[in-house]
Amino acid sequence: MVFKYSFVLLLLFFIPVDLYILCLRIKNKRKALNNYGNAGTIEKEISNLSYKKVYFKWGILTLACVFLTIALARPVKMGAEVKRKQKVIDVIFLVDISKSMLAEDEKPNRIEKAKKYMKNIIIKYPQNSFSLVLFSNNAFVYCPSTIDTNTIVEFTDEISVDLSSLPGTSLKKAFELIRNSLIKNKEKEKTIILLSDGETHAPVDNNDLEWFTKNKIKIYAIALGSEEGAKIPISENNKTIEYKKDSSGKEIITKRNTELLKNISSKTNAIFIENEKQLPALISKLNQLKKENKEIKQKVIKEELYYYFLIPALFLFLMELLVLERKDVFI
Repeated sequence: MVFKYSFVLLLLFFIPVDLYILCLRIKNKRKALNNYGNAGTIEKEISNLSYKKVYFKWGILTLACVFLTIALARPVKMGAEVKRKQKVIDVIFLVDISKSMLAEDEKPNRIEKAKKYMKNIIIKYPQNSFSLVLFSNNAFVYCPSTIDTNTIVEFTDEISVDLSSLPGTSLKKAFELIRNSLIKNKEKEKTIILLSDGETHAPVDNNDLEWFTKNKIKIYAIALGSEEGAKIPISENNKTIEYKKDSSGKEIITKRNTELLKNISSKTNAIFIENEKQLPALISKLNQLKKENKEIKQKVIKEELYYYFLIPALFLFLMELLVLERKDVFI
């Protein structure tokens, strides 16, 4: 059994909070009785209150919440892995997640605009192979190659500059990671789409691009940001509290490096995308790419299992409503 939305299981950590609320509730009930009731009333109320039923109700409610949480996480039973051949274009999204991508000279900011570009391309080419490589001062594979459109879109939505804690930007390391990975796996039928503002602390020269050019791997650079530049906001609770400053205390202005991005595309015989209006030109180029036969490994969902947990959860919620806390009633 696996879960489609495993992050939902984190809600189970709130069960101790439920226990705390129960204890607080019992304490407040005792306090209220002491403040507003006479001695006879207090004695009667306390004697009629069944603490066994109180804890029994809490146990039922807790178990119901556990079952409901598991149901919401969408447990599924996976079938055997299926291998099949499919004609696909193989695209690597190389995405800049350095702090400069928070600049707001793209709306709402550079990183969100990059994600919008990516999703537009993914939706235009369902059932093709996409992977995600992210970089700042280092580079890593965030999502391996997949033809599952929903999976790649979900990973794209989760891209954030917070995925890297290291300051700085090294496009050079990103190219090294991709080159070494392709050589190791003996793959050369790839297309790279670079989404960046072009700011990098490790210079990229023609030698870094030579291997890609030699193996006819095109790098389509999509420029983000403006040449005029913008400040880098520092946010707290989704509100900008200040802007990033250099060591002298001056606010940093991050500018797009158009020349570098143009050179990357030019040296690999690809086109350079400067704004959203030029995106159709990139899509047109992708349409012209030769699709390659690729062996796709995919596990098929054999059975949805959520109802095995949802039905007991609903039954337990109903039972909790019917059980009263007093001794003088049967239920």
